[in-house]
Amino acid sequence: DVPGTLLLAQLAVAKTAPGATVAVLPMDQEAWSIACPVTVADLVPGRPFHPETWTAVLERTGLVDVVWHRPEGGETTHAVVGRRR
Repeated sequence: DVPGTLLLAQLAVAKTAPGATVAVLPMDQEAWSIACPVTVADLVPGRPFHPETWTAVLERTGLVDVVWHRPEGGETTHAVVGRRR
């Protein structure tokens, strides 16, 4: 769920040493949606966040230099990476 995901991000940053890197590897939304029937994709709790959303979440937790690395060569996993101050 959304509150649980946001809490997880906050805890990851809080447990990370200053200057350390935090990375999230969100799945491509399109690939996730294709893998699920429409009714499941619309109703399932815990739908994955888009990489743009992860970028905003990590910036709001206090990370700096947050960058979204898009997948290459048919991969479906993105990387959103930031550094703790």
